[in-house]
Amino acid sequence: MIDDWNTNRRLGLIFETRIGKGRLLVSGIDLKNNLNERPVARQMLQSLLKYMDSDSFAPRGSIDAGLVQGLFRKPSLLSNARLTMADSETPGHEARNVIDGNPDTIWHTPWDQGAPAYPHEFRIELPNRGQIKGFTYLPRQDMSNGWIDKYQVYVSADGQNFGEPAATGNFEQTRNKKKVLFDKSREGRFFRFVALSGFDGQIFASAAEIDLIIE
Repeated sequence: MIDDWNTNRRLGLIFETRIGKGRLLVSGIDLKNNLNERPVARQMLQSLLKYMDSDSFAPRGSIDAGLVQGLFRKPSLLSNARLTMADSETPGHEARNVIDGNPDTIWHTPWDQGAPAYPHEFRIELPNRGQIKGFTYLPRQDMSNGWIDKYQVYVSADGQNFGEPAATGNFEQTRNKKKVLFDKSREGRFFRFVALSGFDGQIFASAAEIDLIIE
């Protein structure tokens, strides 16, 4: 099975294995949210639980615990942050998606006729002031539409006075996560990201995830 026409990857929705003295079943299907409105998912969960409680649940393969631990991402430093401003966004692709910890959700500016051109920006407020020494940017992973080329970022203590950019540069035109370190740490609680241009003449911008590197 392939996921879509943009990316051809092998997919495994469910797998089972022995790990140590236990048994493990991992599902890539959302079997937790809105089950009252999703009878198929609700039935899938019931069937899997019934299967795991039976003698038939006897995985033949085994894996090391470290491999399983590697499946989990560390919580983003922005997990308690909030978006305070975005110059433009498309319904369903709001700017808050860049700090939700989910690379499958994206921020995307409008692309229809009359859509605003570059620059595009959003601002993030941290719960506490910290020493910010850089950031990471993950482009959308399903296609290259909206990938950002040139950028500027700012750090502010009050969310009003941002001063000179903490960093200015160009991202490579790849889907890899980009890491940018400042020439020196900036103390602040507000982070402003400005996308100045895109690739291939596109006027819209997108991003999957933004994270901050804090001392």
